[in-house]
Amino acid sequence: MTIAQPKQCIDFVIVGAQKAGTSVLHAFLTQHPQISMPVKKEMHYFNRTSSLDFSLPLWRDRKRLLFHNAFPGFPEPSMIYGEATPHYMTWDVALDRIHTYNPNIRVVAVLRNPIARAFSHWNMEWQRGLVQTDFETAIKQELSTLQQTHEALDKVYSFVQRGLYAHQVERLWRKFGRANVHIIKHANLLHHHEKTLRDLHSFLGVSHHGTKAQKVHERSYHTGLREETRQALLRLYHKDIERIESMLGWDCSDWRE
Repeated sequence: MTIAQPKQCIDFVIVGAQKAGTSVLHAFLTQHPQISMPVKKEMHYFNRTSSLDFSLPLWRDRKRLLFHNAFPGFPEPSMIYGEATPHYMTWDVALDRIHTYNPNIRVVAVLRNPIARAFSHWNMEWQRGLVQTDFETAIKQELSTLQQTHEALDKVYSFVQRGLYAHQVERLWRKFGRANVHIIKHANLLHHHEKTLRDLHSFLGVSHHGTKAQKVHERSYHTGLREETRQALLRLYHKDIERIESMLGWDCSDWRE
């Protein structure tokens, strides 16, 4: 009889996009009996500035109780382990570290209407007190100081850049291979979540398991998005949205409405 060997690496990572539903996806996956996620979302393991050996198993550097279902024998070969940190998606260095850590890792990303994502991002930072200007001023400031794509994006002033998805998806495909990358449309996660999760469970190699509805990080908006701002951003994102539709076979007409 062959004895299953302990796992050496986590099996999958949710890399983003920020403000696109990764928190609720983390909550859904935590409910699955075959999946173990960190108790606290966003470990920021692969985008830390400290020096780590990224070829080592994740749990050698973290306490085992950070993972749900961490019982004697952890890591258990019959379980799959993952983590979710949205900042990974926009930084080449973090993705390179993930690939060094596990070249066969499965990568999950969620894409949201980039205009709604940008406005939600600004609203979060405004409520945190990290942005004191209105949305229009904030995006003007960002666009005046655009960074090169190989650099880590500013964690706050990247409202527009994080929504330019085509390059990010191409980079994921290039680093990990298309077969190991699963892209989810945010609207499907909200409105067709049973089928969306069934497809995700299949991608991760676990049986489908029903989930209970989750509401996480709900925030009120103290102001609405101006129509002229929405139209300006739609012009900015127009070509990128067309590329996403072509690359993924999606209909993103809802992103234009």
